[in-house]
Amino acid sequence: AGNNWALGYIEHSKEALGQICDLVRRHVERRDWLDGFLPIFSLGGGTGSGLGTKLTETLRDSYPNTPVINAVVWPCKSGEVAVQAYNALLSLAHLQDSADGLLVLSNDALHRVATQRWALRNACLAEMNLLAARHLACLLQPSRGTHGLHTHFGDVASELGCHGVLKQVGLLQVPQEPPAVATFSCCSWQGLVRALSKMQRCHSATDEVMGAEGKPPTCIASLAVARGEGLSALDVTDLAPHCAPFVEPGRELNLWTHPHRFLGSGRTLLLASNSDACVPQLDSLVKRAWSLFTEAAYLHHYARHGLQAEDVADAFVRVEQAIATYKGLSK
Repeated sequence: AGNNWALGYIEHSKEALGQICDLVRRHVERRDWLDGFLPIFSLGGGTGSGLGTKLTETLRDSYPNTPVINAVVWPCKSGEVAVQAYNALLSLAHLQDSADGLLVLSNDALHRVATQRWALRNACLAEMNLLAARHLACLLQPSRGTHGLHTHFGDVASELGCHGVLKQVGLLQVPQEPPAVATFSCCSWQGLVRALSKMQRCHSATDEVMGAEGKPPTCIASLAVARGEGLSALDVTDLAPHCAPFVEPGRELNLWTHPHRFLGSGRTLLLASNSDACVPQLDSLVKRAWSLFTEAAYLHHYARHGLQAEDVADAFVRVEQAIATYKGLSK
């Protein structure tokens, strides 16, 4: 009965949530400053995603004024877990209400970078986890905002305009050389900006072997994070996104910087975007989950742990609301 969202959300949470929250409380009490919480888990795995979702909701209730931003891993399309579509659907439906923002990391995208750019024929979880960690570290390590002020953890959600059901943030990072050659990288800021701009227009996870340019995503906001040398030469104008009509001029692209090298690389540039680029994978997820739901497939496994078909139906409604809202950005 593993790989079951209801098992983690309902049963395991009853057994473990009290202990987890007690550990969190004691850790918080020993700190002079609490910047926020960063729960990290896979959306499709089942037990962990259910417990992680319940923990996120509990943190939101227990610390209502503290930022809670989740880093969530989107399952592979060809995943081995038959019910991963249910698990991801249920997780997203709950997280879009309880989290301040969702930093979405795609397993398929991470695998593509590892195999195509790191030239790893059989990329394993260790390499994919390393890539995911590099994205998060580049975004969240200390930096300064546009006016030279130190940034804070909660600024991620506010800078990216996360609100309502519009909270899904995609991450792209360059350069994508293997760690062993990072110190020899000679990329210019102009080259990195050009690569990120094309990746965004082509909806590509890698800065090589891009397909034809498609319709550019419509954004609520984007955040560029630059780390490395020669920041005075950096011009991110070309990263300015096509924005929704309600976005105020000047709010569409924010820039954070830090002059230190990032993991040995002379220059590193990350682009975080809250945009309708998430719609295709959301549509695909709902389609796969719906094909199971209409056949009542596997629902008895969830009912065994206290989650009824009505709860799954409600999750469809909530996620489809997010899809409709994101699609409405370009209208």
